[in-house]
Amino acid sequence: MVCAATGTSVAWRPDRQASWETLAPMGEDRWATAFLIRHRDRYFLFTERGELILSRLSPRAYEEQGRMRILEPTMQAGRRKVVWSHPAFANRRLYARNDKEIVCVDLAAP
Repeated sequence: MVCAATGTSVAWRPDRQASWETLAPMGEDRWATAFLIRHRDRYFLFTERGELILSRLSPRAYEEQGRMRILEPTMQAGRRKVVWSHPAFANRRLYARNDKEIVCVDLAAP
């Protein structure tokens, strides 16, 4: 999966053909970025808008399972504010930061 310059997420096959494309993770934001972290059979995406997305990625489709905003973007990048720090994981928690605060999100099942 690659977030290209258009903000499109793409699954590539070994023959370099696209299996699928979607704007779902990043919306219509051109040049948008996200950190992609694999966890077992799912993926966490942490977007530059401070959103944490839980999804499944397969050669057939992108399946979003949940999304929540956990942090306010504070760093100026051109005309938009972003969060460009990679999240950390420890003890079933996610830690993320911007220029003003650090947040902790409990990822344990309820």
